[in-house]
Amino acid sequence: MFPQLFQPGRIRTMSLKNRIIMAPISTNLAAKDGTVSDGLISHYVERARGGTGLIIVENVCIAYPLARHGAAQPRIG
Repeated sequence: MFPQLFQPGRIRTMSLKNRIIMAPISTNLAAKDGTVSDGLISHYVERARGGTGLIIVENVCIAYPLARHGAAQPRIG
């Protein structure tokens, strides 16, 4: 029905093995201190194993606590 979905694709200079794209979603799988947890890693590993061509990771807090979205959201800094 969608034969091109499983064909390789390109976004500028980036090559994709297929055209399946995972949009970002909040998983709340980071540790309470905002570090990357084993559960968060496993979440993305399973999506990659499933064959997703491009994974866009979830929102990340860059100005904690002002910009936080949830208690288990990844943080920078």
